[in-house]
Amino acid sequence: MTAPCTRRALATRFADAMREILLIVHILSAAAWIGGALFALTSFSALANRGGLSQIADVDEAVGSKYFGASVVLLLLSGVALVLTSDAFGWGDAFVLIGIGIVVVDGALEGTFFGPRMKASYEAEDLSSFRRLVKLSTIYNATLFVVAVWAMVTKIGV
Repeated sequence: MTAPCTRRALATRFADAMREILLIVHILSAAAWIGGALFALTSFSALANRGGLSQIADVDEAVGSKYFGASVVLLLLSGVALVLTSDAFGWGDAFVLIGIGIVVVDGALEGTFFGPRMKASYEAEDLSSFRRLVKLSTIYNATLFVVAVWAMVTKIGV
């Protein structure tokens, strides 16, 4: 016969299940982030190769602001919730700071460097510049992603 479930045991099970759900959301939103960067690389290059620079604006609107925006918001919210609900990890842990720093740096560089330059090359119909910027942005995002995953998996600083 099993022991009856106490409120404390149920609360612990619920908290553990919520952390597992948050971790899954966090991992899926990180995968969406890098997947979106790879999608942008392939779709933008394919559209540009077909001379469809005008179609890129539609794809960029969907992927750039909506898809990336949603994945980053989910990534941040789930990461914050994971730290808030953890007894083992806190805001001062290196892997948490690295993760937050990567999101901040990524947003800043995409918003102030890559985004405006991509828009300018698109408006000037400078296909070679646009392709180069998309490739650089994808390499940059992939590098940040690898660093973030490394920091999270190794739990550096813990």
